[in-house]
Amino acid sequence: MFRSRVLCCTLLLAAFTTNAIAKPAGKAVGVNQVARIVKGSNIGKMAVGQGIFVGDRIATKANGQVQIQFNDKTRLVIGPSSTLVIRKYVAAGQSRARSFSVRAFAGVFRFISGNSAKPSYEITTSTGTIGVRGTRFDFGVLRRGRTNVILFNGAVRLCGTAGSCRTIDKLCQIAGTDSRGNARLSGEPGFRPARGDLRRSFPYVRSQRGLQPAFRVTTAPRCRDVIAEDPGVDTNGGNGGSGGDGGNR
Repeated sequence: MFRSRVLCCTLLLAAFTTNAIAKPAGKAVGVNQVARIVKGSNIGKMAVGQGIFVGDRIATKANGQVQIQFNDKTRLVIGPSSTLVIRKYVAAGQSRARSFSVRAFAGVFRFISGNSAKPSYEITTSTGTIGVRGTRFDFGVLRRGRTNVILFNGAVRLCGTAGSCRTIDKLCQIAGTDSRGNARLSGEPGFRPARGDLRRSFPYVRSQRGLQPAFRVTTAPRCRDVIAEDPGVDTNGGNGGSGGDGGNR
């Protein structure tokens, strides 16, 4: 009995010590409207200045938005009606990460890489993985897990769960995955987003109002014509017409 009590106290002390010394991976610097954060079994409203830890699940409602700056100076916007989990942040010094991974379940996002090495970053969705090469881009995760990415600077490699990969390295270039996890570039015959998906995926191309200056991208407005053309097809029957040119050239 005595040993059991000692073991119990030791485990409680270890848990308390771990929580006490755990450091946040970043903090929320902007919170608009309703945004909630799940920490283990605890659910609460987000607030400016709140620390962001590995394992945190952040969800916004229709008018919600969260702007996060991580310790390595990476900046992330979680847009309206969006859900994302901080999967991994392994620090390599005060201002770099050895490993940085997030999982986006649904919604719209902006990602601006920071001081960490390019291979450190990974963003996953249900249909693909986004590899970051020192860059700025927006991405959306829509119906049936469709993932769309638009590039502003640098390069991004999108690999679908079916095994195909595509790299975008030009301003306003778009890549996406379908519900089966096939990756395609805009303009390729297999790129067939549902009608309106590009506009829904990239609201910050249309307007950056509400974003702090550090989270705005000066070249983003130049991509408005690309998403305005939105070559989407009707997908009610699943056999819509061929996708048009996404206007990347």
